[in-house]
Amino acid sequence: MKVLTMLAGLCMTVLGIFCILNTGLPFSAVAFPVGVVLMIVGIIKCFAYKKTAETEENKHSIFIGGLTTFFMGLISISGCLVIDMAVITTFSLWALVSGIRVIGLIIEDKNYREQEKDVGFYAMVIVSALNLLIGIYGFYNSMAFEFAVLTMVGLICAVQGLNIIRIGVDIPYIKPNLIKTRDEKIADAEAEVQKAKEEMKAAIQSVREAKEAVAAAEVEPEFEEIISEPAAEPIREIINNIKEEKND
Repeated sequence: MKVLTMLAGLCMTVLGIFCILNTGLPFSAVAFPVGVVLMIVGIIKCFAYKKTAETEENKHSIFIGGLTTFFMGLISISGCLVIDMAVITTFSLWALVSGIRVIGLIIEDKNYREQEKDVGFYAMVIVSALNLLIGIYGFYNSMAFEFAVLTMVGLICAVQGLNIIRIGVDIPYIKPNLIKTRDEKIADAEAEVQKAKEEMKAAIQSVREAKEAVAAAEVEPEFEEIISEPAAEPIREIINNIKEEKND
C-alpha cells in the first residue's frame, strides 16, 4: 500500500504537469482523463488511510480527503463543469478545504504540538499551506494573473499529488510474515507485549480514577441535606414559596 499510494501521488502530480503543458485546451477536452485519475487516486487514499502512522484524527482526515478526491473525479467525468469559472471555483474550493482541514488538525491535535518536529511534519505544513494559498488565489484569479483554466487545475492537482506522496512516505513498511526471520518475529512479538503492557497501565489508571470518582460521590451530600442546613434557610423558603404557588 505504501508503494501504491506513492504511485498514486506521482500520477496526480504528472496529471497536474500534463494540464499545465496543455493549458491552451478547454477543460472539456481533458475532463475524462482527469476524472478517471482523480477517482482512482481517491479510492487508493480511502484504502490507504488505515495504514498510515498518523493520529486517528488525521487518518479520518485522509479518508475524507480520499472521498472528496473520488467525487471530484466523478464530477469531472459527469460533465457538470462546463463553465471555466465553475471549473476554477470547484477545484480551488477543493484545494482550500484540503489545506484548512490539515492545518486545523495541526493546530487542534495536541499530539502534533507535543511531538518532535521532523521533516515529515514540516512537509505536511508546507503542502497544506500551498493548498490553502492556491485555493484562496483561485477565487481571485480573474483579478490577478488570470491563469488559464488548465493551468489552475494543473497547479492544484500537482500540489494534491505532492500531498499524497507525503502520505505514502508516512506509511510504514511492514514486511510479510512469510519472509521474516525468526529474530524479526521475536522482536515483533516483544513489541506487541510492550504495547499490551502500556494499554494495561492506561486501563488501570482509568479504573483508579473511576474508583476515586465513586468514592467522592459517596461522601458528597445530597441536595436535601444541603438545604436542611441552617445556612440554607433562604433557599428552603424560596423552594416552599414555589411549591405554594404551584398548589394555588
